[in-house]
Amino acid sequence: MKTHFKLLYISLSLLIGLTACKKNDTSVFNKTPNQREAEALKNYETLIAGAPYGWKATLFPAGGGAYSFSMKFDSSGHVNMLSDLDFTKSTTSQQSSYRLRGQMAPSLLFDTYSYIHLLSDPTPSVNGGAVGVGYTSDFEFAFDKVTGDSVTLIGNKNGSKLTLVKASSQENYGAFVKLNATFFASFNQIRTYFKRTTINGTDCDVHIDPQLRQITLTYISQNNSTSVSSPFYIDESANLIFLTPVTIGSATLTAIKSIKFDQTNRVFTGTINSNAMQIKEAIAPLKYDLTAVSAFTVNLHPDSHFKDAWVSDNGFTVDNKIDGFGVNAIPGLDYILYYPLTTTKENGTKIGFYSNAAGFFPYGPEIIPSVSNGIISFTFWGSYGTPPAAIAFAVNSTTTKFIDPKGFYVIATGSNTYDLVSVADARAWISFY
Repeated sequence: MKTHFKLLYISLSLLIGLTACKKNDTSVFNKTPNQREAEALKNYETLIAGAPYGWKATLFPAGGGAYSFSMKFDSSGHVNMLSDLDFTKSTTSQQSSYRLRGQMAPSLLFDTYSYIHLLSDPTPSVNGGAVGVGYTSDFEFAFDKVTGDSVTLIGNKNGSKLTLVKASSQENYGAFVKLNATFFASFNQIRTYFKRTTINGTDCDVHIDPQLRQITLTYISQNNSTSVSSPFYIDESANLIFLTPVTIGSATLTAIKSIKFDQTNRVFTGTINSNAMQIKEAIAPLKYDLTAVSAFTVNLHPDSHFKDAWVSDNGFTVDNKIDGFGVNAIPGLDYILYYPLTTTKENGTKIGFYSNAAGFFPYGPEIIPSVSNGIISFTFWGSYGTPPAAIAFAVNSTTTKFIDPKGFYVIATGSNTYDLVSVADARAWISFY
């Protein structure tokens, strides 16, 4: 954690809008430490509550990424907030409270649960992130420096960085949080699992992680797949800024400038190092790992509760819409379970619609897997029952997609997580853990 000794209270009593003391000015020493602290905190309150259109805030969690907020503070301890965590939060203002307190240095504390706390939430189901730490972010910050209309603060626990810049108008305040949110909404209109671009003559697969705010570019170097990644954000000039520059061949990438989305053709355009580029749909990976399918069929879920099974929370994503067949609308459903080793029928594989409370529902297919050239495909063997009419579309559509004769690429997404991606058009995939 960064030490804030430069923010000792003697110097901090000389705050924004006040001229610095001269060496022979001793008036500050006529006040007690408590008085100086109270004066410093009052001056900071006047500063943050005095922005007529609020602040454009960017939070850089210690765990990586960049997240945008628009904040309006008042002098009564209230803060209204927009966030780019999703499109709804970028248009729905949330009021919570804040306070200023002297700690190692005068600090801004967001002291009731709000959008900014979501990045620190320890429960992954709330907003993603890691168990116990979320995105290793902060919601208590020490004032670091003030320059013109900008304020920089540092997280008291994890050292995350928070910058505040005065909004120039009400429109500027509202538009700021839509920059990233609009980009991700547009990116989701690219229907395929795989996305492709060319940089300095090198073809690259493009992967965007909207939760970690990370872009990964994968290319072929000496017949091997090489990946480079960087956290990023969209600035107010529509540039995608790499927080960590990456290198592909002889090209160093710091930004994709003037990035915009062609909705008709589902293509992003922009420039990298003054060269035009596109990000567009692709139906196959640049290089496919033929060994992933073996790992998927052998390295089954390690959790004893799901022994010998893989688990999916949302079923198939279709055209980049999570739960494209609506399985989560099935009353009581908790998971779809994939049992590769089920032998109820002749070496069959069970696709189970499962409830923690009720166990397996009395429907779903049994399918026979086969593997060829790293592609896994399934043949329908039988059914465990007929689903009720109200949920028949979700169950039958899931079954039909599993038995697509062209089968699936198996993509390892982690040490024990896999995506099955439709070989036919890469417009449907299912994630297992």
